[in-house]
Amino acid sequence: MMGNYTKQHKWSVLLTFVFTICSFMVRAQSGSSFGNTFVHTNEEMGVFVQHNFLNGGSGILPGIVGTERTNPKGFVSFNTGSSWVAASSAAYTDGYVMTRQPGAFTFPIGDNNKYRPAAVSASSAAAPASAAYFAIDGTSAVTSSLKGGNEPILPTGGPFPTATKAANVGTVDNVEYWDIDGTTPAKITLTWDASTPISAMVGTNLSNLTIVGWDGTQWVAIPSTFDASSLLQNTSASVFTGLPSSLGAGSITTNAALVPGSFTVYTLAGICPNILITPSVTSLSICSGAEVAITYTTTPAGEQVLWTRMPGNMTGIGNITDYPAATGTTPVSYTYTASTAPVVGCPINTTATIVTVNPVPIVTPSFCSQTICSGQTGAITFNSSIPATINWLRVEDGLTGTGDISSLFATAGNFTYKIWGLSASPASCPSSTTITCTILVTPGLTVAATANSATVCVGSPLSLSASAVPAGTYTYNWTGPNGYVSTSANPTVSATATLTQSGTYTVVVTDAAGCSGTATVAVSVTVCTVPCNLTVTALASLTAVCVGGSVNLSSTVTPTGSYTYAWSGSNGF
Repeated sequence: MMGNYTKQHKWSVLLTFVFTICSFMVRAQSGSSFGNTFVHTNEEMGVFVQHNFLNGGSGILPGIVGTERTNPKGFVSFNTGSSWVAASSAAYTDGYVMTRQPGAFTFPIGDNNKYRPAAVSASSAAAPASAAYFAIDGTSAVTSSLKGGNEPILPTGGPFPTATKAANVGTVDNVEYWDIDGTTPAKITLTWDASTPISAMVGTNLSNLTIVGWDGTQWVAIPSTFDASSLLQNTSASVFTGLPSSLGAGSITTNAALVPGSFTVYTLAGICPNILITPSVTSLSICSGAEVAITYTTTPAGEQVLWTRMPGNMTGIGNITDYPAATGTTPVSYTYTASTAPVVGCPINTTATIVTVNPVPIVTPSFCSQTICSGQTGAITFNSSIPATINWLRVEDGLTGTGDISSLFATAGNFTYKIWGLSASPASCPSSTTITCTILVTPGLTVAATANSATVCVGSPLSLSASAVPAGTYTYNWTGPNGYVSTSANPTVSATATLTQSGTYTVVVTDAAGCSGTATVAVSVTVCTVPCNLTVTALASLTAVCVGGSVNLSSTVTPTGSYTYAWSGSNGF
């Protein structure tokens, strides 16, 4: 039966057909037809030439051909040699379409004002194929009815929860599904448009899109490939003449033929790719601040790799270039976890690299810069934050060494030391910075000491004197026998000799920089005695002298010695 309709089932006769009864189904035969038609339960409207969806007449829904969706269904049936044209989101079959013709066929089906064709690659008059589109989430499986209100859960076997899926199935399309039936093996094609959540299923890679079928308990993946030429743009029964498939609109076809009735319904989903991530290293031990360089290859090649670093929650894309630190005294373990850019709803493929970062020594020197005198010993000692070998280099002559610095400097000058530490374990990590220390060596003093006599009589003057080279202003510190001490800015000190002053006298001469020189002198203090019987002979150069002349007087003393001479004569001489 065919006629105008409304959702309130107000019908009027539009066309007259020849009816035949066959296996409890009423089949209306038509050489040509147009929209605004409804095929009731257990009925089939056969198309033998061409159906034009634009010739919609004057009904409530011009261009829409409705069929009964509940069992027993109604069908718009395309027989051998028939075709259709001008399908769109305003003109399509809201319900079931059957093909009885051999070869490929595109079903001009839709629901809820959406034209969403599907196709099979083969069927026959003896083994026809049929399809209907449901613009509703399979989790509820309840769509609206052209007759008003809602349909029951359709088809039989529903609902079809999108969260119930095989392990390799990602996010399942939650706005639509198709019921495609038949016994002739065929490839199946489904379509999508801007209302389909393609990006949520595959991101930006259509290669991760697949057709899935409900096997009675869950959604399972059917190997599929998106079409270079989209079926969605077709407006006639011919297939694959549309625009290229894109994220916004397109179609996808199973890779192999299958019996359409093998699955209850079909829809779209993301497929979980099996990607192997291989890092260049799986473990690494480095020194704090050194570069971590990790590269990744994927199988299949070219997959994008995302990574995170813990601790620190650092993230990146692709290969790793990082400089982690260990600021304490113990190694720090960093975990770099790499994953592929996941298809939403899929398990993430990951791999981890453990990087042990070892602290570097922090070297603290004592007396890093100092001034010493030529010939003295300059010493620098070190503390390190971790057990380490201290290494040093003397810049002026390239001399190297380890440990504390203790060197004898014979000549004056500036000496520069580069100091760094090298950790003992678990890795030989050098200090992150090099310390520079300088030692200024000032010239030394050459000192000489003298006494006024090596032998001094008790009670006679004792004079000590020092000289220093180079000349300058110095401090003189004398020490000697029986606690003799004298500090003076003058190079000479004097005293009256006593019996206790025999011995060695030491003088330390010090300059303003603290450099000094030392010298000694020995002095013998003795008691000097005078003989009691002296033989004295007085002599004159002349015995007779003229007035105004001169005479020399002399004497000899036996024994010889050091004496005092007192002469006297007449007239008060």
